[in-house]
Amino acid sequence: MKRLLLTIALVTGAPHPSPQDATITLNPAVKYQVMQGWEGAVLASINDYTSLTDAQLNAALDLAVTDLGVSRARLAIRSGTEGGGSASFAPVNDNNDPNVLDLTKFDFTALDYEIDRFIVPLRQKLKARGEAFYTGLQYVDHQANTRFEHWRNPEEYGEFMLAVFTHMRDKYGFVPDGIDVVNEPDNFEDWQDSNAVRIGRVAVAAAAKLKGHGFAVPEFIMPSTANMGHAPAYADRAMSVAGAAALFQEISYHRYGGGEAELEAIGAKAIQTGKRTSMLEAWGDFTTQNSGANYRVLHQDLTWARVSAWQQGVFVDNGGCVSQWVRVVNGAAEICPNSRLTRQYTRFVRPGAQRIGAASAARHFDPVAFVNRDGTNVVVVKAQGGSGDFTLAGLPAGTYGVYRANGNGSQQPETLPDVKIAAGQIVKLNLPYEGVLTVHAKAVSGAAARLRP
Repeated sequence: MKRLLLTIALVTGAPHPSPQDATITLNPAVKYQVMQGWEGAVLASINDYTSLTDAQLNAALDLAVTDLGVSRARLAIRSGTEGGGSASFAPVNDNNDPNVLDLTKFDFTALDYEIDRFIVPLRQKLKARGEAFYTGLQYVDHQANTRFEHWRNPEEYGEFMLAVFTHMRDKYGFVPDGIDVVNEPDNFEDWQDSNAVRIGRVAVAAAAKLKGHGFAVPEFIMPSTANMGHAPAYADRAMSVAGAAALFQEISYHRYGGGEAELEAIGAKAIQTGKRTSMLEAWGDFTTQNSGANYRVLHQDLTWARVSAWQQGVFVDNGGCVSQWVRVVNGAAEICPNSRLTRQYTRFVRPGAQRIGAASAARHFDPVAFVNRDGTNVVVVKAQGGSGDFTLAGLPAGTYGVYRANGNGSQQPETLPDVKIAAGQIVKLNLPYEGVLTVHAKAVSGAAARLRP
């Protein structure tokens, strides 16, 4: 078998690559989005997790945090938690007064299961790493035209959120950091098209209700449309409601329709509104292994849609690796093949990192670059439609780790020798296959160590 070798060459002074070289140049003066976090989903259908032992789940979450760098969760709650049961989408009003909360009419069985088995240990694991864990509460309403609906009276939606926040505060001592207002509104008549203004109305009501009961107003996330092409218009309708625009911090989308033009429209909406963007679901065909979000999707979302948060799928469940970060095989947790590639981004680009300019002279090498909060640089180069040598210029002085992964996910990623770069040096690298190569600063020196995005 032919052995694949990495070629590294350091050149002193200004870069003067030969014409056949592919040159990638960083430009820290060009600044893009600031990263919020990498997300895993926790489903309200808790039967997805009951086959996992505590030891298996703990090992899977360890991999998600320490190896993959996941720092954020989508915590699902169904609309029927009020009156209908934690597995129901059909709510039943606790009483006829949204200003009088009866917590005994809410069934938090599924929510508590999700929090106990996922959110609590994830928060502890991130705290041990010196990082904060972000919990986004997602309201899921998949049943239309039931007798009682929260959207019919935004005050009732506000009361629903007050019930969840009160329960979590009293039982766990923490509350969600954000509220993802409604899952995939374009799939359900109650919320779609012109009805998308209801997203803004219920958010305003929930913010007022929570603030009135002593809670800090959380971030609001929307519209989480199934078709990403619908996201900008739905966001505009939601933010047209008086008081809503100031509440929404993140324009979210799912990736079940649309293409490059739609992603670029989301990026343009981020620039126009000053909001973050996020891709929060791309779960493939729900059957074929590794058919969900992958590193090519991630690269597009980072560059075209300028996402600050990104979800590959659920942390782990009994479905294997359709969209999961981690799977359990023969009782042992291991990262999914897709994650071997997305890990090249998520492990090293940490919350608070700012994306900076990175330009390539070769179309088959597509770079994306970041500066973490501690001043360390991360450059990820995706090779597609070609491979070979490329030259990287513009890195600050420091010691860098070099990692690469084959694009088909069939092989374990390679850890290559560290590179020490002095001021003014460039580095020549080799990616011998379609896939991803990551250069990650392990230490920086001088003024670069004091930089913050």
